[in-house]
Amino acid sequence: MTADRRDSVRNRFRAVTERLLDPDSDPGQLSEGCIQLQAVFAELSNVSEDSTAADVDRETRLATGVALSPRDAARCVLDTRRTVMYIRGIHSAIQQAVDRFPDQPIHLLYAGCGPYATLALPLTGCFPPERLQLTLLDIHECSIAAVQRIIGALGLHDWIRECLTCDATNYVHPPGSPLHILVIEAMQKTLEKEPQVALTFNLARQLPDGGVLIPEEVHLAACLADLSREFPLYPADHEGSLSLGNMRRRIDLGSFLALTHRTETDDLRPKTFTAPESIGSCNRLLILTKIRVFEDNILDDYDSGITVPTVVHDVGTIEPGDRFQLSYESGPQPEVRVTKTPHP
Repeated sequence: MTADRRDSVRNRFRAVTERLLDPDSDPGQLSEGCIQLQAVFAELSNVSEDSTAADVDRETRLATGVALSPRDAARCVLDTRRTVMYIRGIHSAIQQAVDRFPDQPIHLLYAGCGPYATLALPLTGCFPPERLQLTLLDIHECSIAAVQRIIGALGLHDWIRECLTCDATNYVHPPGSPLHILVIEAMQKTLEKEPQVALTFNLARQLPDGGVLIPEEVHLAACLADLSREFPLYPADHEGSLSLGNMRRRIDLGSFLALTHRTETDDLRPKTFTAPESIGSCNRLLILTKIRVFEDNILDDYDSGITVPTVVHDVGTIEPGDRFQLSYESGPQPEVRVTKTPHP
């Protein structure tokens, strides 16, 4: 790539990042920004919808869940509100870390970075390399090779400490190189299938005092819902979600997991809930996912593919007084497990 071409692409990259960070950008501008960001990444990485290499579509099954294929990971950039909330949240976390650790370059570890390192590379235009350093991990050699092509094309080597192909659930960060921010986005709704929990358990304990985990919290809760008023009101955009959400019928049952840097294995133990004696048409069990990326950067119901509520079909129609036990099961197929005891 010529110097002029590199400058042109870098300017385009920086302009898209500024649009995503701008609180005055409207939903259409944010959506278009994510499309443009994907176009830049696809062009520079050789990982796109048109890629023909077999390893681009190869997912990896781990003892702790499934690592998405590079192509599927690349598609996540188009989940607009997810991409925007994470980039804004990480930007705010870096600013806060700069104040907390004024005499050190902020070291950000991104586990499961995929082929684009979507949530970190755009922020290299906001902080000089003497203030921000990145370590990028992914289990797929194809993804790491793609990230390195982007880094080379944009001339970002000064921001990169390491790019490693490894299973981050077993990664041990070397002593003498303190972490300040840990980014993990390896999840689907209700924390199913992917190894977000295992990654958090392994890596969060390696953060020093004052270090930041992104997302700060993944919160799972249960409710009873009237499905006839639930999914037909799926909002077409975030602006409509508030008014539509008020038309849904739900009965909150409570939370059963909050995944943070302090979460322990004991926090995954089963919790019991009881349906109230009056539930009306709210007779189906839903699991809700809410994500606090950092401070007020939040993904709530329907904001993203990873916060769409899950209907628990296995327990069928709920009766007043029914009891359920909910727990999170880690392992090769991470998922929420639900058992029901019918009301006598």
